[in-house]
Amino acid sequence: MTIQKVCLIEGLESAFRAIEAERMAGLPILNRALLVEAVGFRLWRAHCVGVLITPWFMNLLVLPPEGDSFHDLAPGSRHSFDFPAGPCELTLGEEPGIGRFLSESLFSPMAAFASQAQAVAKAEGIMLRLMTPRPKPETQPEPPSQPIRRALLRGLFAPGRGQ
Repeated sequence: MTIQKVCLIEGLESAFRAIEAERMAGLPILNRALLVEAVGFRLWRAHCVGVLITPWFMNLLVLPPEGDSFHDLAPGSRHSFDFPAGPCELTLGEEPGIGRFLSESLFSPMAAFASQAQAVAKAEGIMLRLMTPRPKPETQPEPPSQPIRRALLRGLFAPGRGQ
């Protein structure tokens, strides 16, 4: 792991720990069994992508390349980002100390997770599926690609499906 990647992950986790302490403190939505943790972050098409676990959400994040801040995108706007498994619709967000990033909510609230290990395992499984190209059928035309969020809701990432 590069020093730059370690610093990025540590900065991301630190910023969301501060959000937890300052803005989320005392809210009943928090799952006290969970901690802020960046899982599976890697470079894809010059962007840093991974899953962020917090006590209140699990989100897929796409951080821009160094020197880019998604300056041409409007906060709150939706954008398609292509992963090996297919396209995913993400929303542009911005946080002090982090800057701009694309995200998609995977789980919120986090009451379904009994432990950090369970949440991390789910995040790792999602990243594995997201970064694995879909097999192309040889004899049938390829169906229209569905966004990853829709696949998630239809059970692509459901337990017992290769995780």
